[in-house]
Amino acid sequence: MLFFDSLIIYLIFLLFPILLYLIFLAYTKITNKKESELLFDLCLLSSVYLIIKYYIYFPDKMFLLLVNIPLVIGIIRKRYLLSFILSIFIAFYYYKLFDFNIYFVFSEYFFYFLYFYIFNKKHKKDNSVTIINNFTFLKGIVLSYEIFYIVPDSNDIYFVIINLFVLLIIFYVICYLVVKLMEKAEKILSLNKVLNELQHEKELKNSLFKITHEIKNPIAVCKGYVDMFDKKDINKCERYNEIIKNELNRTLIIMDDFMNYTKIKVKLDIIDINMLLSEVLESFSLIFKINNVDLINKVTDDEIYINGDYDRLKQVFINLIKNGIESFDGKNGKLEIKSKENNKEVIISIIDNGCGMDEEVFKNINKMFYTTKKNGTGIGLPLSNEIIKLHNGRINLYSKKGEGTTVEIIFNKIDMIWQLLFTFY
Repeated sequence: MLFFDSLIIYLIFLLFPILLYLIFLAYTKITNKKESELLFDLCLLSSVYLIIKYYIYFPDKMFLLLVNIPLVIGIIRKRYLLSFILSIFIAFYYYKLFDFNIYFVFSEYFFYFLYFYIFNKKHKKDNSVTIINNFTFLKGIVLSYEIFYIVPDSNDIYFVIINLFVLLIIFYVICYLVVKLMEKAEKILSLNKVLNELQHEKELKNSLFKITHEIKNPIAVCKGYVDMFDKKDINKCERYNEIIKNELNRTLIIMDDFMNYTKIKVKLDIIDINMLLSEVLESFSLIFKINNVDLINKVTDDEIYINGDYDRLKQVFINLIKNGIESFDGKNGKLEIKSKENNKEVIISIIDNGCGMDEEVFKNINKMFYTTKKNGTGIGLPLSNEIIKLHNGRINLYSKKGEGTTVEIIFNKIDMIWQLLFTFY
């Protein structure tokens, strides 16, 4: 058998159980299950067993030292009971296979066990390289003694020394690579766990940003009406009181989403989209006046029915209208709201003549947390997109720097038969 063929076969014997353990370890990290150290012990024992078992088929003495690599790994991992069992196992293997002096080999491996046990107790930090260096050095001394004083057929002294030197280099390199492979694999798995935790934290932050952003809107509306509250004007008081109640109810709905901490859900029902738009525009009437916004209301009086969540869609339209108002940057501006039917679709358009967006802003506007506002969170538009997608709809944006922005919200219209049935009901 060629040298490299034997090397590959012994590496397979050595690494196969260890790789199985790493696969199992990856599974435990992903599923958050407790890692079993017993399986790790069985993998190292299996590596030793495979090398010993199949040595008779690949009897290359150059690789006899490889059987010690699982022992070194056990020492590095501070698995003392495993290291003791492996020491006995390997010593017995040398005694049976090569008829070495039983007292000598058992004393040798008992010394290894005792030496590295004391070494690990004194050095608490990671000393894997030092352990490999020390074990290779100690084993080299023992092998030199065995070759020159125990094995009688060592006639060619130079050839024996070269063989011993090559053997120790092979052992050191393979041992170092195997240990580092395991360390790297475990670091990658730990990194994956950290990334999962960061992703979970990011999702939590996303949820908090969404809640903060969405609660600000109804509270701002409530504050605006409270500031304008005039106890002497009963009609305004009743109208403002109803609007404030609706906004507070919407706030409670948003808070319920936060308490559930789940992905935003929609409860679809047959709703009149024009009625919804009229209610939203009514709640903004005071804000339009304060900000000197010229509203062009082209929402038709016709009843147009869609499958939608009334409160969720109200949340979307408030976000988009608010964005349009903010685009005027305190200056007078025009905001046009219109609805129309186009075949089987309903198109709601929100058009402003505000600052508009350049190509860079337009390209990133749908990204979470991207914002050009001083106090913005970058949540409003992505959240609106998410809600509209849950309605099987879509949002189209058209904008040009200095000329304004057009937002189209497109829904599927309910068939005429369903409209008639719903109206009749």
